[in-house]
Amino acid sequence: MLRVLIVDDSSVIRQSLVKLLQGIKGLSSLDEASDLPEAENLLDHFRYDAVVLDINLPSGVGIDLIKIIKIKSPLTIVMMLTNYTAAQYVEKCKSEGADYFFDKTTEFDRVSIVLENLSQKFGQAG
Repeated sequence: MLRVLIVDDSSVIRQSLVKLLQGIKGLSSLDEASDLPEAENLLDHFRYDAVVLDINLPSGVGIDLIKIIKIKSPLTIVMMLTNYTAAQYVEKCKSEGADYFFDKTTEFDRVSIVLENLSQKFGQAG
């Protein structure tokens, strides 16, 4: 069973992701955070199999959260979903440990594909 955290300041984006992901078989929990402090609090209390993370947040830069996630739980899959798609952002996210980098405008649905594949792998392992 997968536990997923969505970190994005836009409630519209969070709700769109929830709607997109809620049908994934094997998804046990979908939590949401709108800023870095809220995300850090959730990460202190729960272990997530995957985190969907935006770069631009009102309380800081989502890239800063990647390292925290990977220190607390190295196996957690980090998917950046952002409108900031310049090469420098992709490189920085990957160097910090992001597993995937998706353009919010053109690759939104790819988040569900990754999570469906992850869920199938978990199902086979369990």
